[in-house]
Amino acid sequence: MGYHGSRGFELGQWKSASRGCGNTRPLLLDASPLFPLQTAAASPLSLLSCAVAGIAGGAPSWTLSTALYKVEDLFGRLPIHWMWWPALDGIAVGIGGFVQPRALGVGYDVIGDLLQNHLALSAVVALLLCKAVMSVIALGSGTSGGVLAPLLMMGAGLGVVLGALLPGGSPALWLLVLYGCDPGRHDARTNHVSDVCV
Repeated sequence: MGYHGSRGFELGQWKSASRGCGNTRPLLLDASPLFPLQTAAASPLSLLSCAVAGIAGGAPSWTLSTALYKVEDLFGRLPIHWMWWPALDGIAVGIGGFVQPRALGVGYDVIGDLLQNHLALSAVVALLLCKAVMSVIALGSGTSGGVLAPLLMMGAGLGVVLGALLPGGSPALWLLVLYGCDPGRHDARTNHVSDVCV
């Protein structure tokens, strides 16, 4: 059926859920944006930089997707019962959390700090590496969990890292562009997430 078949139905479910959440949030919480961000106007040079940003976002996307499939295969070859895989995942996540505590949890506070450029570059690089490894191992072990917040966190972190290098716009512009890039979006299990976010 292609895109207009079951995938179109799935996208319709996401749109309905997004609308419902968007309409309910101001009643329950706050009507202000979850991640407010101001950027300067983009220059014509920024179009060329957007192409560079797309390539820069595509490279980690390919790397994470490839690593995920390899980790899944490695878990499949382990000489232990699959019910122990989440325990191994827990050990890996615990080590990652010890190294970089801010990589644990949903991370909306970290996403906000990344978008506002409140973290040092070395902390962002460590956060990106830990979150990427933890996410790949968690998903590869078959442990259930979200993919949206980790991908947004990694996209915003990539924007922080590359923001100072890309000409044609303020660093906040590149945070926003790469925040929407979502490294890992080429994974078949996360395509619905990138369809909604981009």
